[in-house]
Amino acid sequence: MRFRMNTSTSKNQVRIILLISGFLLSFGVAYSQSVNGPSQVCINQAYPYSTSGSIFQVFNSWQIIPGTAGTIVGSPTSKNTTIVWNSGFSNATLIAHWNNGDVNLPISNNGPVFATLVVNGNPTICQGQGSANLVVNIAGGFGPFSFMLNGYGAVSNYTSGTNIPVSPGSTTNYSLTSLVTGSNGCSVTGSGNVSVTVNPSPVPSLTGPSAVCSGSSGNVYTTEPGMTNYAWNVSSGGTVTAGGTSASSSVTVTWNTAGPQSVSVNYTGANGCAAVSPTVNSVTVNPTPTSAVLSVNGSSTICQGQSANLVVTITGGTSPYSFTIGGYGAVSNYVSGTNIPVSPSSTTIYTIGTVTTATGCTVTGSGGATVTVNPLPVPSFTGGPSVVCVGTANNTYTTQTGMSNYIWSVSAGGRSPEEVPPPAAQ
Repeated sequence: MRFRMNTSTSKNQVRIILLISGFLLSFGVAYSQSVNGPSQVCINQAYPYSTSGSIFQVFNSWQIIPGTAGTIVGSPTSKNTTIVWNSGFSNATLIAHWNNGDVNLPISNNGPVFATLVVNGNPTICQGQGSANLVVNIAGGFGPFSFMLNGYGAVSNYTSGTNIPVSPGSTTNYSLTSLVTGSNGCSVTGSGNVSVTVNPSPVPSLTGPSAVCSGSSGNVYTTEPGMTNYAWNVSSGGTVTAGGTSASSSVTVTWNTAGPQSVSVNYTGANGCAAVSPTVNSVTVNPTPTSAVLSVNGSSTICQGQSANLVVTITGGTSPYSFTIGGYGAVSNYVSGTNIPVSPSSTTIYTIGTVTTATGCTVTGSGGATVTVNPLPVPSFTGGPSVVCVGTANNTYTTQTGMSNYIWSVSAGGRSPEEVPPPAAQ
């Protein structure tokens, strides 16, 4: 703590006349009074003061003007006393009353006169967003200052009127009841009680399809109605076809591009607070096949009892696929281009319906396949004996002419001419 010792002096003169042995003598005697003690003080602290005078002087009492500025805790009539300076004053005068004059010592408050806590600006904030500013207004004294702020904590190196940002998680009361102390050690008891109201931030809900097919339209996403300042965001793979404005609680989207997409929303609630962050829904846009064509792989003409291969060529989408082939039946776990063997008993036309991908996306199948089934021939014998004698030769059997790849078979009891050995040599 720093304070300055001062001395205040008052000088006067008295004339003394003496009659000695018929002689009249007249001479002057000078006298003075002084007050010693600090002139710059801190409140609520005790300081010693003293006064002194010359011969022929009598000290009467001490006085403080204004009287509320300090309290004389020592004897008010003693030349040496103690004074405690009270809060709330800036300047005062300490007077030493003597019988023939007064001595005045100007006193100034070297510390803060008052310190008051207030809110600078709006005392209401939104949860998790921004801050309110507390301010301590300090009159007098020498900064920087330090103090304890209830609800906040210790503050040091403070300059009067500087913002103290606070971001409480819920409504909080702050008060200043501690001593506010300046750089010279002088202090004053602070005052002030303020409340910072924290309004809860909304958490928007968001409903709508999370898995769709590319090219699908009419996908509606909704959040709470009755709010303001709606902020919708649809990722680049989607197109907004309805809603999605600052006044809309829903948005309608056509998803154009396969892959991971998203839609998000934020808004301002009835209490004036927006969400700390928007609510984001992830959307999986599955690829939709662009075509599915049924055809025959290889020959479309078979003989009765043989098989042909149908094939479905599918472009796009996610395998395996499922569909139904008219004339055949249901097909599942299909990979594009895989043969589907068919063995119709007669000429059959095959058609394909809707093709569904593993993720549920569909395309209408196209194309058709006709498998022509030729009947198998039934060879007949048009000539040849059915009863013969053992050893008889040249038994001729005939069948239909004009065919190909004839295959003859003779049982073990007979031989064709090609199997007869040549005659024995003579």
